Amino acid sequence: MPLFSIFQWLHLSSLWVYRAVTWAVLICGFVSALVVGGVRFWLLPDIESYREVIAREISLAARQRIAIGWLEGRWSGFNLQLTLGDVAVFDQAGQPALKLQRVNSTLSWWSLILWEPRFHSIEIEQPDLNIKRDKRGVVSVAGIELGSNTDSGGLSDWLLRQDAIVIRDAAIVWRDELREAPELALRRVSLRLENDGRRHSFGLRASPPENMASPLDLRGDFTGRTVTALAQWNGRLFAQLDYTDIAAWRTWVQFPASFPRGVGAVRAWADLKNGELANIIADVRLSQARTRLGQDLSVLEFDALQGRVGWKQLSDGFEVSSSRLGVTTRAYAMQPMDLLLRYRHGGERKPPDGELRANVLELAPLMALADHFPLEPELRKELDRYAPRGKVHDVVVKWTGSWPRPAQYSVKGRFVDLGLKAVGRIPGFAGVSGEIDGTERGGTLHLSTQKVAVDLPRVFRDKLAFDALTAQLAWQRNGEQYDLKLDSISFSNPDFAGSVFGTYHAVPDGPGVIDLTGNVTRAEARSV
Repeated sequence: MPLFSIFQWLHLSSLWVYRAVTWAVLICGFVSALVVGGVRFWLLPDIESYREVIAREISLAARQRIAIGWLEGRWSGFNLQLTLGDVAVFDQAGQPALKLQRVNSTLSWWSLILWEPRFHSIEIEQPDLNIKRDKRGVVSVAGIELGSNTDSGGLSDWLLRQDAIVIRDAAIVWRDELREAPELALRRVSLRLENDGRRHSFGLRASPPENMASPLDLRGDFTGRTVTALAQWNGRLFAQLDYTDIAAWRTWVQFPASFPRGVGAVRAWADLKNGELANIIADVRLSQARTRLGQDLSVLEFDALQGRVGWKQLSDGFEVSSSRLGVTTRAYAMQPMDLLLRYRHGGERKPPDGELRANVLELAPLMALADHFPLEPELRKELDRYAPRGKVHDVVVKWTGSWPRPAQYSVKGRFVDLGLKAVGRIPGFAGVSGEIDGTERGGTLHLSTQKVAVDLPRVFRDKLAFDALTAQLAWQRNGEQYDLKLDSISFSNPDFAGSVFGTYHAVPDGPGVIDLTGNVTRAEARSV
């Protein structure tokens, strides 16, 4: 085919496509004009006569009987606005479960394409809404059970298919028959729900009783298809209370711990995965609080608690964290700390493991609070035996296995005025400062401290007191035996001063073998 013929054919083809598209646009515009004109000049003036038809179509789409007392329509640009009056939503028993005096809505043109009533917006003013959880644990809104066979996702899912739903100045009454709790009334409730396919975001503000809390700010962003499968929903929830009496909420809210007393403010973010709480982060400011973290634990009281706390659910464990968290009790005022505790329970083929990170830990206050926390019995016994005290900085501890003898562990950090009781071959000491970096196989220890006491009951009868002590030590473990290398140890006290270096080999059934080389620069003979 000649080149000129090819270009001529392409030109004719493009011209034909252009004309076809032009005619299609003109026809669609003409049909749209007929539809808009028909609605404006034929349907709208007689909109009241279609009240039953609209009510029936909405009832079919929502799979819930809905009655409309009166109907008005008006045109706003290209949007048809409908006002529905005396709207009644009936439950499965045929009784009116919800009555709305006035509902303003803007109809969507998608209704013609999807052949289902769709609205750009639905606005409801001053409704009274009853929400109940029965003894089966099923929640119903205005008599409509959510996620049950009776609801089948009808009305709830139909509302999720509307672009926007706005509720202003509502009153909500919560009845919890499962907890046998009295009614909880929320006033001045405002809600805005926006839907975009599977994504649903909302913002809610409500006023609880004044003696319980300041106005509640609640927001959420979720993805899900139907309320009948809430276990498949994912999303994030945000809540803020500038003031709340935590103890007052325990009648309606199941706390993970007992809170018989406590007031303050909270701002929290929670993530849900497959319908379950996956993690939560909260900025808290509490005062005069009283709590119990377990039935067999003693009551914990603190004057103030402020900072950020977090909890995360792992596949086989949990993670607890804090940021700038400070606690003040009657006896202690703890320095604000950043902390991360991660623990996995393990299984038949995998031992438990954990990790602890902290920028600062004050051991004495923590040991005083240990009786209030749910710790493993063996770990609690070890803490009582060693009675650690002092302060550690930038600490990182990892372990694999069960306490008190994990199969693997590592520890790294700095410490100030550290103290331990002597236990077995482990020496006791007090007032020690330095750095440590070690594992179950060995490690290093650097000391640089003043006013220190060392307790070596298997070597010396009495405790050794030093005005100054510097040392570099390294140890290595071979089975149940330990080899200790002492480098550049310098010491002084009123009786003597000097330096030593050498090795110490520990054996299971004896004091061990020590090889020291020393240099004494000053000594009081009567104290040797």
